[in-house]
Amino acid sequence: MEDLKERAFDYIPVMPRSKKPRDRGITQVRDIKGRGMAEMEDICQTAGEFIDVYKMACATQRLLPKEIVKKKIDLCHRNGIEVSTGGYLERVLVAGPDIVKRFLKDSKEMGFDIVEISTGLVYMPLEDKMNLIQYTRDLGLKPHPEISASYGIHEEAEVQVSTDLLIQEIEQALKAGAWKVLVEEEGLTENVKEKRFDVLGKIASAFDIRKLIFEACEPEVFNWYLSKLGPEVNLHVDAEWVLYIEAIRRGAWGKSDTWGRAATFPDK
Repeated sequence: MEDLKERAFDYIPVMPRSKKPRDRGITQVRDIKGRGMAEMEDICQTAGEFIDVYKMACATQRLLPKEIVKKKIDLCHRNGIEVSTGGYLERVLVAGPDIVKRFLKDSKEMGFDIVEISTGLVYMPLEDKMNLIQYTRDLGLKPHPEISASYGIHEEAEVQVSTDLLIQEIEQALKAGAWKVLVEEEGLTENVKEKRFDVLGKIASAFDIRKLIFEACEPEVFNWYLSKLGPEVNLHVDAEWVLYIEAIRRGAWGKSDTWGRAATFPDK
């Protein structure tokens, strides 16, 4: 990854940030449209320093030539970015355990670093999900389970949220060896009449937030996380917001409640 020695207007102070690989302040981005190499190179050139994980979402990797997928992964790795399989495993699960094992082994061979383990649309015993986390970890991949209050809903739907169950699943996932747990926004801050920041606050207070990544694809939502949980909270966002969010993390920009107020005091 290119080391940019001189930055524009570098005489204006900003908050320092930890260098990769980061354990906090992670920014994970999703690719829901299957970007081509030219667009990915542009993203890496301008924002690659601030992206920690690149997620191939919506099964886009299944439709591409294997060589192209490998090139995308290699480009990310050259820029210090780990690559996630995205939620495709959830579709693979219904094909049976043998196909799941082959998918995981092939993902490792192709260079994927992280496997998202989501079960929002399938019926799966929680114990089996924990077994899958352990199996993925034992393969040398980073298991990244997702917990969700709901999935595939519309804004008028009534969503019953059990904070206790969400916290219990996170606890079990971390005990099983999860790398980080992804907190899905649907049913909490997406496709709902009222955003459930109360639930998210309880989840955040129950854990070391370095072990959580919060999905936040709207400015109102990621601004809430940054203002309430601090500039080093782990976020899962769309790529278009990376530089904007980094500016908030560094105290260079923000809304009225985050404008120039970012502060850190790392222990090393």
